[in-house]
Amino acid sequence: MYNISAKEAKEASNAVVKNDLTSELNEVMKLISKAIDNGLYKVFLINRTLRNDTKDMLLQLEYVVETGGRYNEIDTVIKWD
Repeated sequence: MYNISAKEAKEASNAVVKNDLTSELNEVMKLISKAIDNGLYKVFLINRTLRNDTKDMLLQLEYVVETGGRYNEIDTVIKWD
């Protein structure tokens, strides 16, 4: 049996959360850079939502983040116009 303290469990969970945030934010920033290279002012994430902490970070960077959809789809738009 593996013994792990609550403190160690929390630290491990926090590391995963931070890694997930960094990974998703990096992915979004790559999409934004690609859109900029094409002269666009927004990116669409079709049938996808963002983690709340990723959305919060984008809002802090003054992007507009909108989520909506139709039927069973939820789409996200990130704008900087």
